[in-house]
Amino acid sequence: MTRTALYRSYEGFVWYKEESKQSAASKEFWAVREGKFYADYVVLLLYATAEDFAAFILHFLEIENEFKNWLEENSTQKILEKKKRISSMQAQVGVFMKKNYETHKITQSILSLRDNEFWKKAMNYRNTWVHEKPPIIEGLGYEFNRKARLEIGEDYRSFPLGLSSPPYLKVEELIEIANKATEICAKVASELLEVLIEKRTAELGETIDFENDQISSNLF
Repeated sequence: MTRTALYRSYEGFVWYKEESKQSAASKEFWAVREGKFYADYVVLLLYATAEDFAAFILHFLEIENEFKNWLEENSTQKILEKKKRISSMQAQVGVFMKKNYETHKITQSILSLRDNEFWKKAMNYRNTWVHEKPPIIEGLGYEFNRKARLEIGEDYRSFPLGLSSPPYLKVEELIEIANKATEICAKVASELLEVLIEKRTAELGETIDFENDQISSNLF
């Protein structure tokens, strides 16, 4: 689904830029609109994928109860120290794995995801999209963020009219973020799959042939 959305983002952006017979202004508007529409879905789907990674890790390592206990203790400590809680499963599991399984191969994979420049930008974009409003992309007309418009000084009050809030990104930048974040996400997915294959090979004696869609085991 993420790859499909990414493809459609590029497809819409490039088609309106290079193939559309509309006016220059109309071509630019629709190129930005189409590119952003599908790139937004890429970012939202990547977040959901990372949540699936977190659920997989807990189940695969059979540490659900350990994680639950750690989370309860950590949440209580956050309340006592009045610190902000981490709400997403992926972030919680990341902190847990780094603290308790720092040298594990899985931990190294998910930390490479967390620390990736484009992944951070994608998740920041997603968080703004979900918790505030879709970030303003240049080229879609007048838009306003949710900050206060009223400006108050020592001897004046000002409420500017007709001035759009500054854009968050250009659509080309957003599409690049979606592309690069998808790349690192796919890399981590492959690494998690390798860990799974290693375990199934060691414990079940399985041989997995992806080219021919076959799985064989010496247990049967």
